[in-house]
Amino acid sequence: MQPSQESQASEASVCVMDRLGKLNDFLHACNKSPIKALREPFNCSSERTKRRYAAKANECLSLLLETMCPGESDGLKDALFSRSCSQSGSESPEFIEALVESYLRAETTTVRCQILSILSSHFSFSEIHSKIPSVTSHKYYSAKKHGKELGVGTPVPEEKQTRERVDDSKLDHFLDFITSSHTIKDLPLGEKTLTLSTGELLQIPYVIRCLAPATIVKQYSQLCQEENVEPIGKSTMYQILSKCSARTA
Repeated sequence: MQPSQESQASEASVCVMDRLGKLNDFLHACNKSPIKALREPFNCSSERTKRRYAAKANECLSLLLETMCPGESDGLKDALFSRSCSQSGSESPEFIEALVESYLRAETTTVRCQILSILSSHFSFSEIHSKIPSVTSHKYYSAKKHGKELGVGTPVPEEKQTRERVDDSKLDHFLDFITSSHTIKDLPLGEKTLTLSTGELLQIPYVIRCLAPATIVKQYSQLCQEENVEPIGKSTMYQILSKCSARTA
């Protein structure tokens, strides 16, 4: 390298460090952590380094846009990237039309949210609304939030439906009733084996119920009314009786 070239390279390095220092001053003013200059080409960096610098670049851009247009950084970013996308031609019209057609044919709201998260990452609300009039601003920004938090195009997580447990005191009250001498009687001979979830085997006397399940439920409901006790649901009673197998006399 010639002396003149070395001098130019040195000046360029000093200029980069000066700009980086000013960028870190800006980040400090925004109460954000500073960033160091990347020592190797971005494409040659590890995936972890790429993700870290991409996230930091997005943070810096958001802070800059928020400084320029307080409270409207998302709208400015949409306009910026949608224009960049349309100018570069990176998204073909055929691809966009395929996504629009898929959105219109989707049978569930979760699938439509996935597709809309892809579209919202490239186009502004007005651009998407012109192609899909049924898309509201609420749907658009919900899909955009989905893309930021869970990833663009990722499936919507299913919410687990949990059933409320039966109150232990109510359950014990019902079990005491159906195992009392009013409803069952022991056979002189015979046992049955009960297998627990732990694999343990229990030998229990085989019993006969004196009453049919419907009669048991009716009498128990009357008992609870007399004792001013709130019973468990009737469907739960029938399930318990079906699980606690016994013969009916």
